[in-house]
Amino acid sequence: MAPGMQTVLLAAGDGEDIAALSASTPKPLLPVAGDPLLVHVARRAVTAGASSLVVVVPPSPRPFVDVLGSTFEDVPVVYAVQPRPTGTAKALAFAERNLDDDFVLLPGDTLYDPVDLGALYESVPCVCVTKRSARSNAPVLVGDGGPLDVAALADDEAGTYVDTGACSLPARATDWTRVPWNDDGERDVVGVVERTAEECEVRPVVVERHVDVDRPRDLLTATESVLEAWAGTVGGPVVGGHVSDRARLHGPVCVERGAVVEAGAVIEGPAFVDEGATVGSNARIAPSTYLGEDASVGHSALVERSVVLSNASIGHSSTVTDSVLGRDVEFGALTTVGTLKPANNRSDPVMLESEGERPFGVVAGEGARTGVHTSLHAGVTLGRRSTTDPGETVLTDR
Repeated sequence: MAPGMQTVLLAAGDGEDIAALSASTPKPLLPVAGDPLLVHVARRAVTAGASSLVVVVPPSPRPFVDVLGSTFEDVPVVYAVQPRPTGTAKALAFAERNLDDDFVLLPGDTLYDPVDLGALYESVPCVCVTKRSARSNAPVLVGDGGPLDVAALADDEAGTYVDTGACSLPARATDWTRVPWNDDGERDVVGVVERTAEECEVRPVVVERHVDVDRPRDLLTATESVLEAWAGTVGGPVVGGHVSDRARLHGPVCVERGAVVEAGAVIEGPAFVDEGATVGSNARIAPSTYLGEDASVGHSALVERSVVLSNASIGHSSTVTDSVLGRDVEFGALTTVGTLKPANNRSDPVMLESEGERPFGVVAGEGARTGVHTSLHAGVTLGRRSTTDPGETVLTDR
């Protein structure tokens, strides 16, 4: 592995497709199993070989600075403000003054397998690619969008490879950021990669596993991926909070300080209960679930493969599966969520790419509330601060 390369993390995007969850928390700072997404990205970059981090952030950088600081795991961190999200090439232009050598560029909302990511640091220039799903007709995209002839880079006439948005570039690539505007009014780094390919042989690095957190459902996949990786490092429950003698924790379960697990509750790992969260009596938390800070699950409720963000509450005897609940969501008692497949069906392989389609329940935007005995159909999105009536069956978005 090379001694290390400067690494640019792109974290200034507006997260339009996940806006129901990111109104008060920028997408790269949404929690994934206890840490902000950007922390996981930075940690994997450092493990792979980052010698310093240049983080491109929006005009209000303080939350990012609070998360990463000026040094992250003994690696220096600097910040470059991008006033408007006008493309990844423009983001690179704002990072330029902090770069003086070859560098790696990573999306701030995508998790790569550390081993695969390490290959990106071994030579310059490289582009990370992955095999296109046989079920997918999605266009070839780079970062925030833009076609690239990945098939040519990968010597693949069938066009089965897709760029994943990560690349290593020579120092002089910062001179090539004034690429043409695309149809979305952005300057995309794809143009920089293509300009690089005119002078250098760009080597493809095939990555087997990555999670691009673009949509709310991708937050589930990222959480599952991180929890499974964490589970391989611990032998059983990790308890910092209070767990009743009559509660049961099975396998790798993290209960952070200030969290409470009441009598009769069952938590099956891998699962993460963050600071101040409460799991009510006789509730069941099934695998691949994250309960955020000060979240609460009422007695006799079931929560499975779901992400419940801070201060959200799930009423007693509710059933929530394969869903994402934003900050301050309040699900009334006996709320139920339908899923496209049985939530306890674990026969399907875990898909870590965002193209993989897994069972999915609902998205509840920040501050959404349901009345008691509400039934939510699979695939429904409850917008920010939306409400339902008691006993209502919700079949469409609101």
